Amino acid sequence: MIVSRTRQPETVVSDWLSKDTWSNAEEALAAGLVDEIAEPTPLRRVVECAPGSGPEVPGPTEQELLFQTWLTAFGPVAVGDKAAFGRELRMGFVKKVIHG
Repeated sequence: MIVSRTRQPETVVSDWLSKDTWSNAEEALAAGLVDEIAEPTPLRRVVECAPGSGPEVPGPTEQELLFQTWLTAFGPVAVGDKAAFGRELRMGFVKKVIHG
């Protein structure tokens, strides 16, 4: 599938898949791995002061506020194995987002 999608020779694709291969956006576009390079949408920041009361200071993004609220709800968490905790956290998000 990658050979037909990228129109690269099978030997080139085989070489990519035989090891960890990293590409930046331009390299991936040139190789045919992606169709376009999209610019990320800037995150909207929450302003922490009342309008007109002084200079507006950007605060955390909406996503950062949500994450902070989520972490606060759990309270202190003791983590013995950070890698295992990260995997479990990701799987929890996957189950919630994909499986509802």
